[in-house]
Amino acid sequence: MAGLILISFLAAGCDAPGAAAPDPGPGVIGDAPDGIIGGGTSTNSETLVGEWQRFDAVEFEQDLVTTTVHWRFDPDGFCRRTITTFSAVEGFPRTTVRDCQYEIGPLEITITFSTGDTGTFPLSFPGFDPDRMLLDGFEYRRVA
Repeated sequence: MAGLILISFLAAGCDAPGAAAPDPGPGVIGDAPDGIIGGGTSTNSETLVGEWQRFDAVEFEQDLVTTTVHWRFDPDGFCRRTITTFSAVEGFPRTTVRDCQYEIGPLEITITFSTGDTGTFPLSFPGFDPDRMLLDGFEYRRVA
């Protein structure tokens, strides 16, 4: 049961209790050129547009659980988060899809889900790489 709670935290994009966000590395905020991070510029919006994915695997005593989080950001402010969790013990995937809207601000993104839930999360593109995104401290790779 504790494993499913941990996976829920990871899948929701929230930090597990006591977890620390990864260090984004040198030059991510102070040395980034305009449009690479924050500022709400059109370049930043263009960098975000596309599909992003992260994959996690957690091994438990009797199980292996994988979680894939996939984000799609459209240029018109529409977004969609798809979370697929697979437990080797259960033997089948569980998928949840949530539509949302987003707005980019200085160094963060505000996401409002279709349920009305809203959150503001840190957003950056570390290492001057437009194919890497840190969203709420979790790294995603561009897939499309």
